[in-house]
Amino acid sequence: MLLLEPAAACVKDRTKLPVLLHEEKRAVCTADNVPAHIYQSAVSWGEFKKNGDGLVPVVVQDYKNNEVLMVAYMNQEAFEATCRTGRMTYWSRSRRELWVKGLTSGHFQFVRSLTLDCDNDT
Repeated sequence: MLLLEPAAACVKDRTKLPVLLHEEKRAVCTADNVPAHIYQSAVSWGEFKKNGDGLVPVVVQDYKNNEVLMVAYMNQEAFEATCRTGRMTYWSRSRRELWVKGLTSGHFQFVRSLTLDCDNDT
């Protein structure tokens, strides 16, 4: 299980990076007794600068040590699913389908927080 936090974790003045989501309510994943968080977006999908395929790159980091775990992509559906479920959901460019990290491997990624970079493209 991975809990995630943005690259901004090491930035002293966090006000310079807009927070993308705020926690709406908490729940507990009963299988692992892990806190789950449901988020409400403070930014609409239309505010993202997307590539030609309508995708936004996502840099995933471990919330404890800021280690970059992966770079993936989200489309609008993946972004909305991530906000709705608290589980990181991506768009697989090779399979051309939604991909919930952990469904096959068991290594789920749960959102700790999401932030948008300063020019809205990551």
